[in-house]
Amino acid sequence: MKFVVGCELEEFKEYYRRNGFAGEQGTGELGITEEKIVIQDPAHLIVWRENDKIIGDAIWHETSTDEHRAGDSRDREDREILRKLCGG
Repeated sequence: MKFVVGCELEEFKEYYRRNGFAGEQGTGELGITEEKIVIQDPAHLIVWRENDKIIGDAIWHETSTDEHRAGDSRDREDREILRKLCGG
């Protein structure tokens, strides 16, 4: 298995559909927010590949260590990990 930074967007969307991820409003499509993040900077998408096939992924983006979304506070463990990784 290898980690690869960036990926062809259409290949990633197909992987997302094929694996039955709920996505945007349960449609199986990649969410608008996630797609914008990847289009804006493909390096924010990291995929796990095995035999040239995507088997996992992570989409990285900036966020505060205290809140993920307005009104959705992060749990204590999540905040501690982010502070260690991001320096505050």
